[in-house]
Amino acid sequence: MAEYDLELSRQMSLASRLLLSSGAPGPARDRAAIYIALVACEIALKAGLEKAGMPVAKIRKHQHGLANLLAEFSRCEISVAGQRQPATRIRAIVVDPAFKDATIGHLIEAEKYGASKFPTEIRYGDVVNHFPAGVMTALSEQLVDWMECHINDIRLV
Repeated sequence: MAEYDLELSRQMSLASRLLLSSGAPGPARDRAAIYIALVACEIALKAGLEKAGMPVAKIRKHQHGLANLLAEFSRCEISVAGQRQPATRIRAIVVDPAFKDATIGHLIEAEKYGASKFPTEIRYGDVVNHFPAGVMTALSEQLVDWMECHINDIRLV
C-alpha cells in the first residue's frame, strides 16, 4: 500500500475549489483555500515520487518543502507519445495565462519570490502574501491532473 494517496490529493484540491465557490469572500477564506491547495500539491508530488521509486524515507526528509519536492522530479522521466521525456516538463505548464510566469514551476517555488512560506506563514502569518487563491487552486488541479496522467509511467532515472 502506498504511503501517499493521489486520490486524497484530488479530494483536497476539490475542497479548495468548493471553498472558493461557496465561502464568503475574504482573507480567511482565501487563506484556507491556498493552504488546502498547497497540501494537495504536496501530497501529489510525494505520491508521484513514491510511484517513481523514491524511498518513502527520502521523501519524508523534504517535509513540506514543495520546491525541493519539485526539484526531485529532475531525476525522473515520463512517457510522452511512447518516448521517455524528462518529468521536469511539469514545471512549464501554464496554470493561468492572465499572470506572467504563472506556471507550475513558478507557483510551486513562489516562496523564492517573496510569497508566504508553506505551511507556517500560510496558516499562521498576519498577512498572506501569495498568488490569488483561485490561481493556487487551479495549480493544485493541474498538478493533480498531470500526476494522474503520468502516475503509472513516472520513473527515477
